[in-house]
Amino acid sequence: MLTSKGFSLQSGSLIMLLTSSIMFPYPPLVLLFFFVFFTSSFHAIITHRSYLSKISPEDFTVNRIVSNVFSYLEKEITVETEVIYNGKLRIFCVVEDSIPTALRIIGNSSWSGTLDASSVKMAYSVAASRRGVYHVGPVRVKVMDVHGLCYKEMAVGSTAELVYMSVIGRIKEASKAPRVPSLSFRAGSSSNPFTGLEEDFMDVREYMPGDRMRHIDWKAVAKSSKNDQIYVRRFERQEQADVLFVLRGSPLERVNERLVEVTGRLSKFFIDAGDRVALVAGAENTVSIAPSGGKVQLRKILRGLAQASYVSEIDALTRELSKPLAKVRKASMVIVIGWPEREFLNHIVETCQGKRHKGFILTPTYSSIAELLKMDDSEALLEKADAVWEKTLTEGMFKGMVVVRAAMGALEQSMMEVVRFMRYRRGFAA
Repeated sequence: MLTSKGFSLQSGSLIMLLTSSIMFPYPPLVLLFFFVFFTSSFHAIITHRSYLSKISPEDFTVNRIVSNVFSYLEKEITVETEVIYNGKLRIFCVVEDSIPTALRIIGNSSWSGTLDASSVKMAYSVAASRRGVYHVGPVRVKVMDVHGLCYKEMAVGSTAELVYMSVIGRIKEASKAPRVPSLSFRAGSSSNPFTGLEEDFMDVREYMPGDRMRHIDWKAVAKSSKNDQIYVRRFERQEQADVLFVLRGSPLERVNERLVEVTGRLSKFFIDAGDRVALVAGAENTVSIAPSGGKVQLRKILRGLAQASYVSEIDALTRELSKPLAKVRKASMVIVIGWPEREFLNHIVETCQGKRHKGFILTPTYSSIAELLKMDDSEALLEKADAVWEKTLTEGMFKGMVVVRAAMGALEQSMMEVVRFMRYRRGFAA
């Protein structure tokens, strides 16, 4: 441990100084003890600082285990942190995990004591009351002397990311919602219940060498007047197209939570169908996720939605929108969820027209919002607001955008029905 000889000499000189000042007030003796006291203090500080300088962050190894990265609000996530000291010096230190103030801590996230080539283990739980992405760590190590006059602080180890969402369970269970194969507008894996058939049926023609046996139309063969003629069904295989979600939320938190859930459920729906999904959403730092597919992309989408919030300024959102749009294939889908401003919407419309994207606006009715907020006389209060929105639609502001309006509880089902309708009408270039 840090040497205490200097401080022992300092303590003794202080006692002698006080004794001589009270009992033996002899000036030369008092001056002598003053000199010894300050000299011993200076010596102790120099000695301990030299000792502390030999300790570096490389002497510590941090191992952290998190029970679950994604969790519901107020559900506890267990964090186990082990700090291993590999140095040769014996030290007295305080070890503490860095935890955001927004998280509620259950347990002890700090430790203090003497380390001598040993390890410290801390196990505690954290919970959050608000949707967001939180970071635990790095570990703060404060090495000091036993008197606390000299110390050295270090940050060691990496951070652990925790994602809290109130609707994460309902988003992950989105695939258990409507089991209608034709809801997807393109083909993905034939084993996926949402993707429908691998290929779309076109017509029936005569058999040619090289055709697959499984495509033989036995009904057409039976009805044919030529007994020796075989007919096969001809299919057109559809290609994948990208889906870009633009979340333009609401300042009403309960409404915003519902829009976040809808965006997550639809994202999972299209990812399960084998599509590439991208996301742009407002937040403290605007969320912009490039198009991709698979489970890893879904986790990125959920992480981005956890940070999403209503931002009044749209300049940053417009700038970030260009990044995923540059990576989205032509003839894809752009789905705006919420209430986009006129300038923001015009930018999206111009982009869709330039790259032949199919644009959608998915927005809830005002009456369903009032019902969600449990407002009195909701229909009377919001009838005027609904009328203004309908008038805006008739004025042709959206320039070819497909507008889907539905109640808060039926947003994703309505969007899926529109996608199915557009598919059968060949509304998608893919």
